[in-house]
Amino acid sequence: MGQDDELLSPAQYGTFRRWLIANDYMEGYLNRSLATYGLSMTEYRMLVVLSEAPTERLRMSDLANDAHHSLSRSSHTIARMEARGWVVRIPHESDRRVTYVKLTPEGMALLERARPQYHAAIRRVFVQAIGDDKMADLDSILQGIISSTTMR
Repeated sequence: MGQDDELLSPAQYGTFRRWLIANDYMEGYLNRSLATYGLSMTEYRMLVVLSEAPTERLRMSDLANDAHHSLSRSSHTIARMEARGWVVRIPHESDRRVTYVKLTPEGMALLERARPQYHAAIRRVFVQAIGDDKMADLDSILQGIISSTTMR
């Protein structure tokens, strides 16, 4: 197989670049929307992940993994969130290497206040642009991308 066989067509590369740009714009738009509540997308995502945990607490490494962040980046984010009273860190009873992160009532209240505006922003710039009739197709495509990148 020659090098030319491996290159993307201009249309393929153009579509990929527009997807990257759209993703960047979407994240910026959502960050601006959440700024009203003093939240970033990263912080919001961590609050959501913790709120979905059975006891509203997770090991720091599991939280980082579920929020799709490095452990180092998550640690810095959690430190900021803990200073604001949204989460607390709880050391493991016997294993000093393990730390849990627990959502506080203040963190849950903030999430509940921010969620309607966040969902409205997603509806305005994502759902409306795609349309309900194409949502299932896009979901299938995205699942395929996720599967192909996590299997490698």
